Amino acid sequence: MLLFNDEDKRELLEEVSIYNVCDFLGIEYQNTGCRKSILCPDHLNHNDQHYGSCFIYENTNTAHCFVCNKSFDTIDLLRLNGYGYYDALCQLANLSGSLSRFEKQPDKKQFWLPNLTKEERELIGLYPTKRIKLYYAIQENKPDDRKYDIIFGKEGEDDSFLLYKTLKYNPWFMLQEKNPEGYLSMVLHKCMETMERYYIFYEENKNAYSSSERGEFRKEMRDKFNQAKNIGLTFQEALRTYHRQLAKEF
Repeated sequence: MLLFNDEDKRELLEEVSIYNVCDFLGIEYQNTGCRKSILCPDHLNHNDQHYGSCFIYENTNTAHCFVCNKSFDTIDLLRLNGYGYYDALCQLANLSGSLSRFEKQPDKKQFWLPNLTKEERELIGLYPTKRIKLYYAIQENKPDDRKYDIIFGKEGEDDSFLLYKTLKYNPWFMLQEKNPEGYLSMVLHKCMETMERYYIFYEENKNAYSSSERGEFRKEMRDKFNQAKNIGLTFQEALRTYHRQLAKEF
């Protein structure tokens, strides 16, 4: 069984490209000007027959129809193509390539773990920046503007291309499941490192600012320091709770 919270939904809406969902659903898109266009997915209210009304926006991972004045994220696209809300989340989890992180085992003791927002993970250095390639098709000639690798070809002959999509790799989800104590301890220590980093950075650079600018610089560093401190206190309490729950099992 798969279970999702609000943070899981936000992660999936960021991780799974709208192009991957369009490919899965068989929604065609084509270049219209400097953007890619699809037919409006809200078929019941807009019988769109021509490209150029609904455009894909990669920066928000959404599509917007200027006739309906409606925006559609990847969950909306799946729901407008017959998926229920839960089934849409399940399909996004499948397309993300990391289905296991949403699987809940009822026969195992589940410990409460605090959630970190994207901004909090970035603050303490846990948010992954690298992506991995997932190859899924071979196609003759360059198919379109999607990402591809050339795999072979000879001069004067058609080339073949290996299509791929990119996926974020986040090892922290696996660590939470396999070793909750290690995950809690790691985050706690990352918070302590972050606090020390901002303190040292302030002490080393405060004289580079004028007296009028130093107050703003000090406030910025103090806010970052306190944010890391509050995260650390939350995870410190979670680690204590984990140890108490673990002790009850023995």
